[in-house]
Formats: sequence, structure tokens, C-alpha cells
Amino acid sequence: GGASFIYAGDSRSEKIFSGQGPSPLWMQLLGQGITYKPDFLLHGGDIVYTGTERDLWADFLVKTAPYSAKLPMMLGMGNHDDGPGEGNGANYNRIFNLPRSELANGGSGTEDFYYFTYGNAIFVALSTATFSGGTSKFQQQAAWLDKILTQNPKRWRFVYLHHPIYTENLFVNHPPNE
Repeated sequence: GGASFIYAGDSRSEKIFSGQGPSPLWMQLLGQGITYKPDFLLHGGDIVYTGTERDLWADFLVKTAPYSAKLPMMLGMGNHDDGPGEGNGANYNRIFNLPRSELANGGSGTEDFYYFTYGNAIFVALSTATFSGGTSKFQQQAAWLDKILTQNPKRWRFVYLHHPIYTENLFVNHPPNE
């Protein structure tokens, strides 16, 4: 058999729910999703409202624990998740134990962007919030992605990230990636 997974994102609460990590609906969504017996969950980012606030991460971890104990979560970084520093100094990198993009392959050495394989598939999490530099925007991640996909000729390739690739600000409160 193949992989069975859930894709979700923006689990964070809005400001009106300050003091909470995940949205009150997040646990309901996880509860419904887990009934399908997925192998894992991909999270597209915006896990908490403000990545610099450790209490929001703690709240997310506590409220998600009943599900994360049964469902591996492969998290991506959103624009709300970074801080207080970039890379290894960020709470996101200090809390989770995700794969790291190897420096030898042009990666960042952090969990901001990474990949993993599962069966005949490769899953790549990119960061639209960090490591955006280069001669052209996000050049480091693009070169790394090309190398990783070339080195891992899997039949199925899934790339997930926070900001939509094609969108209009009219519909989504995120500009498209450049």
C-alpha cells in the first residue's frame, strides 16, 4: 500500500483568542481526521499566532498531545511561527525534532525546510518565512530542492509550504510567492 496522510495548516488562533496556541477548532479537526487512520499529518504552517511566545507553543503541545501521540506530525513553518531568532534560535527549531536540511546539500542545517521519504514518495517542507535570500528570492531553497529531488527519484513528490504559490490578495490574506 501507499501512504495515507492529512494536509492541514493555519491551526493558530486569531488575536481574539489570545493566550491560546491552537484554534479551538483544531482539536476537532484532528479528531475527525484521525478516524481515517492516516499514517501522518503534513502541516503547512502558522502553527501558533506568534512564534516568539513560548506559552503559545506550550499550549499547542498540550492540546495536541492526545493526537500527536498517535499521529506523527510533519510541520512546516509559517510566517507566524518564526522567532525569536532565525534558524536554530527560533522556538520552532528548539521545540520540534524534524529532519534538518543538510548543509552538504546546500540546506540551512535547520528544520525550517527539510524532506523525508515514505515508501515510494518524497515529502518536502519549504519555508516561505525564512531563508528567502539569494540572487533571486528563495534561491538557496530552490537549489536545495532541485538537488534533493534529483537525489531521491521517488515516483510521488509532494512539496508543501505556507504561502500559496498562485493567489490574489483579494481572496487570501497572503500575497503570492515570487
